[in-house]
Amino acid sequence: MKTIKSLLRGCLPLVLTPLSLLAADQEYLSLPIHVSQGIFYFDPTVRLQDQQVELAWQTAPKPPKGLGYYAQYLFAFENDVVGYMGLQWDNQGKKAIFSVWDQPGQITALPEEGCKRFGHEGSGASCITPYNWPMHDLHTLHLFSLGTTSHGERWQVTVNNSSLSQPAVVGTLTLQNSKGFTGYGKLKTTSYATLEYYGSARMTCETLPVLAIRWQGPYANSRQLAAQSVKVNYPTMKGKSLDPPRGCPNVSVKVPSRNQLLLSAGGDTRQELQKGSKIRW
Repeated sequence: MKTIKSLLRGCLPLVLTPLSLLAADQEYLSLPIHVSQGIFYFDPTVRLQDQQVELAWQTAPKPPKGLGYYAQYLFAFENDVVGYMGLQWDNQGKKAIFSVWDQPGQITALPEEGCKRFGHEGSGASCITPYNWPMHDLHTLHLFSLGTTSHGERWQVTVNNSSLSQPAVVGTLTLQNSKGFTGYGKLKTTSYATLEYYGSARMTCETLPVLAIRWQGPYANSRQLAAQSVKVNYPTMKGKSLDPPRGCPNVSVKVPSRNQLLLSAGGDTRQELQKGSKIRW
């Protein structure tokens, strides 16, 4: 099972050497890497029935061979199991994704039509659908319950933007009863927006393509609630033989205005806010 801590990973900086001078034994980043992140906090006294988050890709060049980009929104249920939804772009095209892990030692995340089981990085069920998201448009991802069954609860994610006449379904998963909850219970009050690079490409911190994603929200309970604060994080990941792990220096988190977050990385990006900074809205 994926825990929140195991998902909060970043990258390791390497010696900043021009690409043409890289030696054969050059250490590369161990993909996937989470490079910049905002941790959202809702009112902890409220049970969250659903969550919505809005995002717009501001900068994203066509991915080089073997590399993908991911605007990831991670959430957790009351049984302490996590899932995520978001927008990706790799050599197979643009897509939307919705995944949830199993309760440890059990098969509790069941795919419905168009979704499937996965067994890498833990086990669970995932839905991936082609979604040719336009740059700069605001896209709304919505996670909500379709109701309970005799053995659990059905959850669905949709995505919407101004060019769609109605929200498009990313996928539906049935979550089996666990730890005394109907299904996985409702949603916890902490969530994460993350910028991720993934794939098999050979990358160093300095050669990462420049990306920027603007987030709005998140919101809950039919948008009656908004996150009360956000904490800046630059995740870390131990890659190959490099130790101790540190994050890439060319990553940034900005908070332009209330309930807005700008995550960026690559090129000559400079950090705007220090890791651990917390902004209340």
